[in-house]
Amino acid sequence: MRLKELIYVSNLLASEIKHGRFYRIIKMSAVVGVAIGTMALLISMAILQGFEDKMRENATKFTSQIKVETYKINRIDDYPIICEIIKEKFPHITAIAPYLQKEVLISSKADIDGIMMKCINPDMEITGISDKIISGHAPKRNTNQVVIGERLANKLRLNVGGKVNVYMAMNTEENFPEVEKFEIAGIYRSGMAKYDDIVVYADLEYMQKIVRFSPDQCTGLDIMVDSLAHIESTSKALEKFLDFPYMCANVFELHSSMFAWIDLQKEPIPLVLALITIVAAMNIITILLVLIVEKVHSIGILRAIGMRNRDILLAIVSRGLAIGTTGTICGISISLLFCYLQRDFEIIKLNGEIYFLDALPISIVPENFVLVTVFSLAVVALATILPALIATKVTTIKALNFN
Repeated sequence: MRLKELIYVSNLLASEIKHGRFYRIIKMSAVVGVAIGTMALLISMAILQGFEDKMRENATKFTSQIKVETYKINRIDDYPIICEIIKEKFPHITAIAPYLQKEVLISSKADIDGIMMKCINPDMEITGISDKIISGHAPKRNTNQVVIGERLANKLRLNVGGKVNVYMAMNTEENFPEVEKFEIAGIYRSGMAKYDDIVVYADLEYMQKIVRFSPDQCTGLDIMVDSLAHIESTSKALEKFLDFPYMCANVFELHSSMFAWIDLQKEPIPLVLALITIVAAMNIITILLVLIVEKVHSIGILRAIGMRNRDILLAIVSRGLAIGTTGTICGISISLLFCYLQRDFEIIKLNGEIYFLDALPISIVPENFVLVTVFSLAVVALATILPALIATKVTTIKALNFN
């Protein structure tokens, strides 16, 4: 059969006679069903991929990839020498920076809260805090300046230039906390409430004097490697090399609950995919069966004038593919529109204390769109086979006598 004849027969089978309004409603429901299924699957995949990409980005850029600390003594002596030895022994390590970390209380006129004060050397900063500052600047060398998270600043009602009191326990016989006054030099936003709410950055040299550390003492080392693939192997080898009392923790261990949560969200995807497949297939089968029932008389006429079973089958399949393709294109278009709007304007916000992020993350992966498109059209094609086969089984005499 020529293409023009196939199109004519397909249109004839779908032309409106009795119950034309009912056919339009059924057809529209099938298109909407395929569109919703395609859209739901694409948006779900974009959100899960966005969560993984955003959290991995924040976890590996805002914090170090490997941390080196000590058991019990909470102090590393002669860290410059240790850093040089580590760099020589481990070629995958690209940067090392010392830090001094201490749990303290911070208070303003508005409120008081417990935080983690992390003191770094601004000249050796490798974790990207400077890039996250949205107001002010990083703490200057040997000053009482600090950088606090946006969420903490809002809680304490602080702005750049404001003053805060910091209470820290000292390892002394008096057991009285040390009280120091700090100035807000900057406010940062990491996108992760876990950090914005509790981590405050200060100058390492200034804090060493307060806690009575020598210039070559710190509480830990931040380490970056040349590739994400080398993080776990380097961490294990480094811990074995340094031995007790040193311990190493990589970014995937520090944020294990976060990545486990993402993996848990991905597990239902095959089930969701199966349900969407069933719904889409049933919609297509239903509309084609309705079409066949309404056009039995027309099929009889076509067979009486010599139309072959193959031509009837192709006509039915082409009608089903047209419906499925329309629904797939609509679903892809809506999902793309939503993804771009959410990615650029962050329309949907999240509770950062629960979801780690303040806005719903979106990652647009072209491969996912191609995969879902191919899968959707394949399901539609398979769903058209059963109604088409039923149509070919209708005999000419029964079709002409059908009422």
